[in-house]
Amino acid sequence: MNKKGTKPCRKCKGTGSIQTSFKGDFEMLLAEEVRKFVNSAEHIKYVKDLVEKKKAIHHGFICDGCEVGPIKGIRYRCSKRDDYDLCEKCEAKMAKTLPYPMLKIREPKHAPKNLVCQYTAPAEIRLEQKVLTETKIEEPV
Repeated sequence: MNKKGTKPCRKCKGTGSIQTSFKGDFEMLLAEEVRKFVNSAEHIKYVKDLVEKKKAIHHGFICDGCEVGPIKGIRYRCSKRDDYDLCEKCEAKMAKTLPYPMLKIREPKHAPKNLVCQYTAPAEIRLEQKVLTETKIEEPV
């Protein structure tokens, strides 16, 4: 309706929505500008810096894979070997070749003071231990 409320609007013909190509052109222009901004080098650098700032810093720990310290982001601590830590990049590269499970530590405040794990010995060692326990060695009197 027009301002007086007596006739339908000339622009929308009473439908309430504008039927011109201006709206579609404006939407396409806006979408293109947003796409340019999101893909710009400045915006990508800003987002990467923002992500880096949020990563936890594990002071006093050096990655045994790449020797970078302190470890930033997720720290992986070996469940068997003392003082063996990896950063998230090295753990991802070496995940299939690591001989022992790694403990994932996201924040330094979540790191345990001690870690005790019990593993089953390999079959050869168990067999050797079994033979030794079954064989009674008589001690000289």
